[in-house]
Amino acid sequence: MPSTLSNAEFLKIRKNSFHSLPSDMKDIEDIAGAVRHYQTIANKSCGIIYYYLTRYVREISTAWHDKPFSDISILDWGTGWGQNALSLKSLGGNISACDVPVPVADEHRGDFFTRHGIPFKMLEHEYLLPFEEGSFDVVLSFGVLEHVPDDKNSLSELHRVLRPGGLFICLFLPYSLSWTQHLFGLLGKEVHDRLYSRAQVRGLLAGAGFSLHDMWFRQLFPKNKVHYPAPNIWERIDQCLVDHTPLKYLSTNLEFISSKNR
Repeated sequence: MPSTLSNAEFLKIRKNSFHSLPSDMKDIEDIAGAVRHYQTIANKSCGIIYYYLTRYVREISTAWHDKPFSDISILDWGTGWGQNALSLKSLGGNISACDVPVPVADEHRGDFFTRHGIPFKMLEHEYLLPFEEGSFDVVLSFGVLEHVPDDKNSLSELHRVLRPGGLFICLFLPYSLSWTQHLFGLLGKEVHDRLYSRAQVRGLLAGAGFSLHDMWFRQLFPKNKVHYPAPNIWERIDQCLVDHTPLKYLSTNLEFISSKNR
């Protein structure tokens, strides 16, 4: 059974992981080279985010489950081009992936997952998953929950495929007071249909049978298409502002980690 971590231990692991920025960009460049169809990660200002978030997944998963990372079964739910699945596999993870069909991409995605030895399943339902009950120790949502047609039923389905005490880690969830979302909306640019508040997250998790362990704000500066000089320094400034100033309430993302109630 999973171990018990205190709130202070959850916070410590997150802070250590988020502050462990890369001394060089080789890992990021390798992933960007492999995932040719998702070049956002090639932008170093964005790539370092994937670097420390995937390492956070490794550290919190091993601490919670108290066993080697390679023994922890992880589902990359809504994998996209597989950049996170590949990164976690390169860290020694036991990764499976799934996603909805994307006709212009599926031929390339099939080759990608086969080449890298990552089990992949195509989803045929808007929220039902083709996995047995209790199949995984960890389920990841890297910018997925806000896109699904039915977030309540999707969470219930994630609860089903997790083992008792399994972790649901949700990252890149757009925050209801995000200054970037509201500015882009005013400028007529594409924004997310759903933005989430902390109260909404708590309600959704409780309704689906999850216990919330840690929730935080992340990212003030837009990163996807902006190339910052000295990206590590910019990331440290961004994290400092989110950690220590009221500007956190304008952050782009609300993120959290929860577990399936036993």
